[in-house]
Amino acid sequence: MVDDAVKLLRQQGLVRITAGTIVATRLGRAATRAHLTVAETRLALSRLIESRSNLDLSSPLHLLYLSVPASPRVPVNWALMLDEFLTLTDEQRALCERLGASEGVLLRRLRGEKVGDEEQLSRLFQTLLLRHLVAEESLVEVSRRFQTNRGRAQALLQATSSYCAALQAISAEFEELWPFRELLPQFLLRLSFCAGTELLALLELPGVKKARAKQLLSAGFSTLASLAAAKAEELADKVEHLSKRSARAIVQAAQLHLRMRAEELREEADVVAAAAEGKSSEI
Repeated sequence: MVDDAVKLLRQQGLVRITAGTIVATRLGRAATRAHLTVAETRLALSRLIESRSNLDLSSPLHLLYLSVPASPRVPVNWALMLDEFLTLTDEQRALCERLGASEGVLLRRLRGEKVGDEEQLSRLFQTLLLRHLVAEESLVEVSRRFQTNRGRAQALLQATSSYCAALQAISAEFEELWPFRELLPQFLLRLSFCAGTELLALLELPGVKKARAKQLLSAGFSTLASLAAAKAEELADKVEHLSKRSARAIVQAAQLHLRMRAEELREEADVVAAAAEGKSSEI
């Protein structure tokens, strides 16, 4: 029975035998870390590899599209999709057209013609909905605009966050996917909090939620460094409903975070210096 299981895992490309030892392949580790089936992992991997060379970073739209799982949560409304398409920038429209959703295709779908890739068009419709949530528009407003209930929109956001985390796990196992390894962690934070990039650093602090992060930003504390340098009394005075005790905890958390980051950078610098020294001694 064990031999049969190992044989099946080898056939699926999840393990290999090295010197009599069963070793997980990159695909095997990726599937395990991503909590996806083998087929789902292969599909996600192929999509990442395919989009690697033409990744559009002019806006979050392409990363958002890649993060949307295959199973649709919100039914496609072709009239709404066309309206959304017409509000996009030129770069975003070009991306949609590359993904099979040109103005002509959407007009034909509106007339009832079965053209275009159904799965791709559906994922793109979900993407167009999500871009409003990522831009910090309210769930109520977005649900109303897309003529769906809040439960479906919330489920779509949660499923997309989970799939984005799976993509992050997959990219960690494949060196050639380094662009996604760099981009996805920050993007996952943005999805999880539905917050702009200026809030993400503040949201890393324990106990700081989105509303508090916005208060800190409005009070002029836009970075961890500005918080670390602040006095607790000053912070409490500038931020409404923030006690001195909570302000002190935020300042200390920011200072600790910066110290840890500085230590990580020193360790990385030591590794680079040691590698450079080793190479110079070989010459």
